[in-house]
Formats: sequence, structure tokens, C-alpha cells
Amino acid sequence: MSEEIRNVYEIEIRSTPEKIWQGLTDADTMEKFFMGMRIESDWQPGSEYYFVVPGGPRLTQGKVVESDPPRRLVTTFQPHSPAGELIPIAESRLTWEITEMGETCKLVLVHDRLDGSNPHAKGFGDGWNMFLSGLKGYLENGS
Repeated sequence: MSEEIRNVYEIEIRSTPEKIWQGLTDADTMEKFFMGMRIESDWQPGSEYYFVVPGGPRLTQGKVVESDPPRRLVTTFQPHSPAGELIPIAESRLTWEITEMGETCKLVLVHDRLDGSNPHAKGFGDGWNMFLSGLKGYLENGS
């Protein structure tokens, strides 16, 4: 059996849980801070979601496992190549938790159930760091 990788990312954002949730789940908001990418779903447990480039392919897909707005979102995660083809890697899991701390919130992303024997599994960290930095910048500064 291969080693399972579990990555944890934490960031503090000067915002509300509701605005952070909107950044994670609203296509128009995400498009403003994450390279023009949009997310599509109704965010109901069992529903599918997709990261898409407008006019381009799907870059990620998964299913909603748990949705408790604006505090917790759990989904599966299946990446695609830039051409829109599924990357040959086992489905993993994303757990987003938003905790209010006065004027700021702590956003924690746990990306787990990653197959450590697959070379693609180690490459997600840069993308998540860029996503979280973009979300923080947009919510705190509008850019």
C-alpha cells in the first residue's frame, strides 16, 4: 500500500465567514481572484462541482460530501490536465474550515487521501498557496 499524503494550509483573513464562503463557492467572486477561473455547483451534498476556465476545459471536478455554510465544506477532488483530461490519480479529499476570530477568520484547507506514490500528488501545494493568497488579497484589498 502506498503512503497517503495529508497537506494542511492555514491562512488568516480579515473578513467574515460569509465572504470567505462566497470566495470558495461563488463563480463570479472566484473569477476575480483566481486567474479568471470559475467554480460551478449548487453545493448540495452529493452534487458535483467543477473548476472551469471560461470558454475552456474543466480543470478539476469532484463531489460535495458535506456543506455547512459558512463554516465547513468537504468535497472530493479529481484534477484535470490543462487540456481538460482527467489526470491519472486517485480521487482525494478537500476539507475547508472557516473559524471566526474577532475581526479576522482562520481558513484551514486540508487536502488528504493523496496517493504518495503518484508524482502528481506532490504538485498541488503551489496551486493551493496561490489560491489562498489570491482569496486573502481580494477580500482584504479588493485586488
